[in-house]
Amino acid sequence: MTTPLALLTPVSPPSSAPLAQAAQRVFQQLLLGFQTADLSAVLACFTEEATIEYPYAPQMGTAARLQGQPAISQYLHHALQGMPALVFSQLRLAHDVAQGVHWAEVHCEAPV
Repeated sequence: MTTPLALLTPVSPPSSAPLAQAAQRVFQQLLLGFQTADLSAVLACFTEEATIEYPYAPQMGTAARLQGQPAISQYLHHALQGMPALVFSQLRLAHDVAQGVHWAEVHCEAPV
């Protein structure tokens, strides 16, 4: 079972800044890419120098930090193939529009 993106409303206060709203749309596209196991859609959400951090990864024996689109692609190419249905909730967004930095945190559950 997956969470329809229309139902994944951020729990953080919305920003009226256009760049913040654009960042929110990109993050929602990222979640959709994960839900549909679409590697191209997921990678389209990242710049060449992007970073992903997975706090749970050390317990699973995988990298906790992926730096750059090639590392992200290599990791996700294999991860998406065996990924179970994901359920997302508790979307939190924070924006530093002046610096062009956007953070997103989301709770994710999957059957194991």
